[in-house]
Amino acid sequence: MSTPKHSVRRRQRPQATKPDSGGHDPHRPVGFANPPKAGQFKKGQSGNPKGRPKGSKNIATILNERLNKRITIREGGRTKTVSVLEAKFIQLTKAMLEGDDKATNLIIKLLERYGDETHQNEKEALAVFSAEEDRQVIEELLRMNSSAALGEEDK
Repeated sequence: MSTPKHSVRRRQRPQATKPDSGGHDPHRPVGFANPPKAGQFKKGQSGNPKGRPKGSKNIATILNERLNKRITIREGGRTKTVSVLEAKFIQLTKAMLEGDDKATNLIIKLLERYGDETHQNEKEALAVFSAEEDRQVIEELLRMNSSAALGEEDK
């Protein structure tokens, strides 16, 4: 009988021992991703027993409140109350009119993304009208062409 050249060694696990009075098992490693048992949550106990406080707000709520806050601005010698967001758009359009290329590019991108739906409907209506108009012109040309062809055959 021959013995294998490479024998597989199996790691011997230490015998399970009872944890000491601090709740720590001396044979269980403690460190990254292995907290001591005493620091872990007990079964059936929540890590956040009180939950989220009622008055706390998420980022979207805070952002909406800040952007919709009304402020007073002076425009054209008159004071008016507008939202913070609207005031920022007023600044952006002024910068665009003064020749700021970054402001111009930003406004163009905003128009492409959030363009006014009424303008879209007007463009669609014009497109439908011009297609109808084109059809009428083509029909008229065909009638003229056919009547001219009939007139030539008679000669």
